[in-house]
Amino acid sequence: MDCITIVPKRNVNLSVRIPPWCDYDAIVITVEGDKTPMVFRDNYLWLNNLYSGTKVQITLPHPRFLTQERALGYENTYRVQWRGNTVLAMSGSGQWMALYPKLD
Repeated sequence: MDCITIVPKRNVNLSVRIPPWCDYDAIVITVEGDKTPMVFRDNYLWLNNLYSGTKVQITLPHPRFLTQERALGYENTYRVQWRGNTVLAMSGSGQWMALYPKLD
C-alpha cells in the first residue's frame, strides 16, 4: 500500500486520478485523521472544500496480479507479475529479445 499525504496551501477542490488497477473499495481517505466519504467520478477521486493546511491522506492498495503479454512481432507470449503498475518478474527473464527485425 502507498500512502499519499497532501496539505494544500490554499482552499481548494481536489481531484486525484485513481489508477485503473486500483480497487476503489480498498482505498482509505482521512482528512485531519478522520475517515471521510469518497466521491468518484470518471476515474478521479474528488474532495471538495478543503481548507488551507488541511492534512489529507490517501491510502491506495497495490494488488499483485499476473498478465499474459506478447511483444510485437513475436508469436510466443510471456507472463508478467505486477504489483500495481510495477513489474516484479517476467517469464523468460534474462533472455535477449530483439526489439526490431533485422534488415536484409
